[in-house]
Amino acid sequence: MDHFDAWAQAFAETTTGVEMRPDGSGFRVHTRFNKFVNLPELSRLWRLCLDVRTPEQLNLPRPTVAGGSPIIVSVPASPELVGFVGELSRRSDKVRTREVHPSEDNMLKITSEGRKAALDMRLVKPELGELPINKIDAVVERVGRIYQRSAGNRGAQLIFCDLATPKGRGGSGEAKDNNESAWEEAA
Repeated sequence: MDHFDAWAQAFAETTTGVEMRPDGSGFRVHTRFNKFVNLPELSRLWRLCLDVRTPEQLNLPRPTVAGGSPIIVSVPASPELVGFVGELSRRSDKVRTREVHPSEDNMLKITSEGRKAALDMRLVKPELGELPINKIDAVVERVGRIYQRSAGNRGAQLIFCDLATPKGRGGSGEAKDNNESAWEEAA
């Protein structure tokens, strides 16, 4: 297969459906891949270029997850977040109608700022200072409780955060963009 379209036609199925816009301001019709088809043939192609080993073949130990599934910590939206989401919606309308140049504002920037704000408003507006409601503090508090409860047992807690991670160190040894690091907020 020389082109992605040929691969998609042979091995993928699409559906068109209504979904929320990235800025949360409404809905749109979007086409997405929803499942693979012709799996035996796809598997044969896959194994031409990869050496696949199953968990049974590797016989590696696997830890169990407490409770059987990840724990979702839900935090209500703060008034600041609600206001900011409205601001993001207005910005996305301007981007959609081309009232702003893409170098000034664009959907990638709006979506990125929305994700940061949902994590902690201080990541987009450091001047807000301490807020009564934020996800980082809720997770830190919960992890601390679990640690205290299970301090005598061996175990690990895994917290995955792919957003607002430290940017590294500058030439002077100072961390770059401290106000954009969830790790700094949690410390």
